[in-house]
Amino acid sequence: MDAQKAVFLTREEAVTAIRLDLHQYGAQTGLLCDPFPVVMGTGAIALPDTDHGRVWIKYKTRGPTRPISSEELADTLFARMARQDVPTERLAEFCRGVFKESAMAGVDRQSRQEGVWVATGMDGYNCRQCGQCCLALDYHSECTEADYQRWQAAGRDDILRWVRLVPGKNGTNAYRIWVAPGTEEPVSTCPFLTKETGSEKRTCAIHAEKPEICRLYPFTRKHARMTGCIGFDP
Repeated sequence: MDAQKAVFLTREEAVTAIRLDLHQYGAQTGLLCDPFPVVMGTGAIALPDTDHGRVWIKYKTRGPTRPISSEELADTLFARMARQDVPTERLAEFCRGVFKESAMAGVDRQSRQEGVWVATGMDGYNCRQCGQCCLALDYHSECTEADYQRWQAAGRDDILRWVRLVPGKNGTNAYRIWVAPGTEEPVSTCPFLTKETGSEKRTCAIHAEKPEICRLYPFTRKHARMTGCIGFDP
């Protein structure tokens, strides 16, 4: 796999990415059912019951079948993967099903960590400056410590006034963007999104300093498709 067109995920990062994907786009019960035997082993079966909003599962060929919710099914899969008892090759197979891209087990060249190489599918992508990502995505809890420190170091008080620091336990902090100054309410539209005069194109007023979540978008072809990005359109 071409490393320039793929991203390496450690086992932990792969599980996190899968969890985010399955929670980000609403119900994806089929994506949970298909890899169930991959993660749980031979004989395991998961069948969606869309009429009743549940899934029927069993762990062994001759075992009993019982109903659970999609959320319970997701938790079961994630717990199994987090315990590290799923072979990396199977984790890669799960990534292929979820991200709809090539994925293969491998080792990072620098850290020598074991994990999964996942193709991004970003060939042919061209940002059309439609602003769909800025207008539609829920990014309010995606500000990182690195983002905050970068803005502090650059003296960007104009950005920081739209960030709310949420003190956490053990000295860790969380950050919320974009929050109306003097309040705890996130604004509906990014305050740094501007529209070009006489054009439908939109630009970012803090492009050089924008959050990492914005820098990475859309990251994969699936993410672009599921969030209305037109960057792959002819």
